[in-house]
Amino acid sequence: MVGKLDIRIREKRKEDIDGIINIAQGLPEYFNPREIERLRKEAPGLEGLVVEKGDIVGYLLFKIDRRKDICIIDSIAVRKDLMSRSIGSELGKRLFKTAQNRGIGTVQVATLAPIIKYAPYEKTRNFYVKKLGFQEGEVVADYWYPGSDPAIVLYKKIGD
Repeated sequence: MVGKLDIRIREKRKEDIDGIINIAQGLPEYFNPREIERLRKEAPGLEGLVVEKGDIVGYLLFKIDRRKDICIIDSIAVRKDLMSRSIGSELGKRLFKTAQNRGIGTVQVATLAPIIKYAPYEKTRNFYVKKLGFQEGEVVADYWYPGSDPAIVLYKKIGD
Protein backbone atom coordinates (compact mmCIF):
# COMPACT_ATOMS: atom_id res chain seq x y z
CA MET A 1 0.00 0.00 0.00
CA VAL A 2 1.38 3.39 -0.98
CA GLY A 3 -0.15 6.34 0.86
CA LYS A 4 -3.93 6.05 0.60
CA LEU A 5 -3.64 4.04 -2.62
CA ASP A 6 -4.15 0.29 -2.46
CA ILE A 7 -1.18 -0.35 -4.73
CA ARG A 8 2.23 -1.95 -4.50
CA ILE A 9 5.31 -0.74 -6.39
CA ARG A 10 8.06 -3.26 -7.05
CA GLU A 11 10.91 -3.92 -9.45
CA LYS A 12 9.98 -5.18 -12.91
CA ARG A 13 10.40 -8.88 -13.63
CA LYS A 14 10.63 -10.72 -16.94
CA GLU A 15 7.06 -11.99 -16.63
CA ASP A 16 5.73 -8.41 -16.37
CA ILE A 17 6.38 -7.57 -20.04
CA ASP A 18 2.91 -8.65 -21.26
CA GLY A 19 1.26 -6.47 -18.61
CA ILE A 20 3.43 -3.52 -19.60
CA ILE A 21 2.54 -3.98 -23.28
CA ASN A 22 -1.17 -4.25 -22.40
CA ILE A 23 -1.07 -0.91 -20.58
CA ALA A 24 0.66 0.77 -23.54
CA GLN A 25 -1.82 -0.73 -26.00
CA GLY A 26 -4.66 0.71 -23.92
CA LEU A 27 -3.24 4.22 -24.43
CA PRO A 28 -3.19 4.69 -28.23
CA GLU A 29 -3.05 8.48 -27.84
CA TYR A 30 0.42 7.99 -26.29
CA PHE A 31 1.72 4.77 -27.84
CA ASN A 32 1.47 4.25 -31.60
CA PRO A 33 2.07 0.81 -33.17
CA ARG A 34 5.73 1.63 -33.81
CA GLU A 35 6.22 2.45 -30.13
CA ILE A 36 4.40 -0.72 -29.03
CA GLU A 37 6.73 -2.79 -31.20
CA ARG A 38 9.76 -0.95 -29.80
CA LEU A 39 8.55 -1.65 -26.27
CA ARG A 40 8.10 -5.34 -27.08
CA LYS A 41 11.73 -5.52 -28.21
CA GLU A 42 13.40 -3.23 -25.68
CA ALA A 43 11.39 -3.56 -22.43
CA PRO A 44 12.96 -6.90 -21.47
CA GLY A 45 16.41 -5.28 -21.42
CA LEU A 46 15.40 -2.21 -19.44
CA GLU A 47 15.17 -1.84 -15.70
CA GLY A 48 11.78 -0.91 -14.39
CA LEU A 49 9.20 -0.49 -11.71
CA VAL A 50 5.68 -1.83 -11.89
CA VAL A 51 2.55 -0.92 -9.97
CA GLU A 52 0.28 -3.72 -8.87
CA LYS A 53 -3.34 -3.43 -7.87
CA GLY A 54 -4.16 -7.07 -8.41
CA ASP A 55 -2.82 -6.88 -11.98
CA ILE A 56 -0.11 -4.57 -13.26
CA VAL A 57 -1.71 -1.13 -13.60
CA GLY A 58 1.33 1.03 -14.21
CA TYR A 59 5.00 0.94 -15.01
CA LEU A 60 8.14 3.01 -15.44
CA LEU A 61 11.03 1.72 -17.58
CA PHE A 62 14.51 3.22 -17.31
CA LYS A 63 18.20 2.70 -17.87
CA ILE A 64 21.20 3.92 -15.92
CA ASP A 65 24.23 5.37 -17.70
CA ARG A 66 26.96 5.45 -15.04
CA ARG A 67 29.51 7.09 -17.36
CA LYS A 68 27.22 10.11 -17.65
CA ASP A 69 25.85 9.87 -14.08
CA ILE A 70 22.31 9.80 -15.44
CA CYS A 71 19.13 7.75 -15.19
CA ILE A 72 17.08 7.91 -18.39
CA ILE A 73 13.35 7.27 -18.25
CA ASP A 74 12.31 5.25 -21.29
CA SER A 75 8.58 5.34 -20.66
CA ILE A 76 6.00 5.62 -17.93
CA ALA A 77 2.32 4.75 -18.14
CA VAL A 78 -0.67 4.12 -15.92
CA ARG A 79 -3.82 2.31 -16.97
CA LYS A 80 -6.30 4.86 -18.30
CA ASP A 81 -8.98 4.27 -15.64
CA LEU A 82 -6.43 4.94 -12.88
CA MET A 83 -4.82 8.09 -14.26
CA SER A 84 -4.81 11.26 -12.12
CA ARG A 85 -4.61 9.30 -8.89
CA SER A 86 -0.93 10.02 -8.11
CA ILE A 87 0.28 6.61 -9.31
CA GLY A 88 2.65 8.15 -11.85
CA SER A 89 3.94 10.54 -9.19
CA GLU A 90 4.61 7.62 -6.85
CA LEU A 91 6.51 5.84 -9.62
CA GLY A 92 8.61 8.95 -10.19
CA LYS A 93 9.39 9.32 -6.49
CA ARG A 94 10.41 5.66 -6.27
CA LEU A 95 12.67 6.08 -9.30
CA PHE A 96 14.34 9.13 -7.73
CA LYS A 97 15.08 7.08 -4.58
CA THR A 98 16.40 4.21 -6.68
CA ALA A 99 18.69 6.50 -8.67
CA GLN A 100 19.89 8.31 -5.56
CA ASN A 101 20.62 5.01 -3.79
CA ARG A 102 22.80 4.05 -6.76
CA GLY A 103 24.69 7.32 -6.63
CA ILE A 104 23.13 8.80 -9.77
CA GLY A 105 22.81 12.61 -9.78
CA THR A 106 20.39 13.31 -12.64
CA VAL A 107 17.23 11.81 -14.09
CA GLN A 108 16.38 12.61 -17.71
CA VAL A 109 13.31 12.06 -19.86
CA ALA A 110 12.39 13.11 -23.37
CA THR A 111 8.87 13.89 -24.46
CA LEU A 112 7.16 15.55 -27.40
CA ALA A 113 8.38 19.13 -27.76
CA PRO A 114 5.89 21.94 -27.01
CA ILE A 115 6.10 23.21 -30.59
CA ILE A 116 3.96 20.18 -31.45
CA LYS A 117 0.49 21.01 -30.15
CA TYR A 118 -0.96 17.70 -28.99
CA ALA A 119 -3.06 17.73 -25.80
CA PRO A 120 -2.01 14.34 -24.36
CA TYR A 121 1.65 15.31 -24.47
CA GLU A 122 0.95 18.77 -23.08
CA LYS A 123 -0.40 16.90 -20.04
CA THR A 124 2.69 14.70 -20.04
CA ARG A 125 5.07 17.69 -20.01
CA ASN A 126 3.05 19.29 -17.20
CA PHE A 127 3.25 16.03 -15.23
CA TYR A 128 7.04 15.94 -15.48
CA VAL A 129 7.59 19.64 -14.80
CA LYS A 130 4.86 20.47 -12.28
CA LYS A 131 4.37 17.15 -10.47
CA LEU A 132 7.89 15.72 -10.55
CA GLY A 133 10.00 18.87 -10.69
CA PHE A 134 11.84 18.39 -13.99
CA GLN A 135 13.48 21.36 -15.72
CA GLU A 136 13.19 21.92 -19.44
CA GLY A 137 16.32 21.36 -21.50
CA GLU A 138 17.02 21.40 -25.19
CA VAL A 139 14.67 20.59 -28.08
CA VAL A 140 16.11 17.83 -30.27
CA ALA A 141 14.99 16.99 -33.81
CA ASP A 142 14.90 13.29 -34.78
CA TYR A 143 15.36 12.28 -31.13
CA TRP A 144 13.64 8.92 -31.40
CA TYR A 145 14.30 8.07 -35.05
CA PRO A 146 14.93 9.94 -38.32
CA GLY A 147 11.87 11.97 -39.20
CA SER A 148 10.28 11.76 -35.74
CA ASP A 149 8.65 14.80 -34.18
CA PRO A 150 11.04 16.90 -32.10
CA ALA A 151 11.54 16.06 -28.45
CA ILE A 152 12.23 18.22 -25.47
CA VAL A 153 14.69 16.75 -23.02
CA LEU A 154 13.80 17.33 -19.37
CA TYR A 155 16.21 16.98 -16.43
CA LYS A 156 15.92 16.64 -12.68
CA LYS A 157 18.87 16.82 -10.29
CA ILE A 158 18.47 14.48 -7.36
CA GLY A 159 20.27 13.94 -4.12
CA ASP A 160 21.24 17.54 -3.53
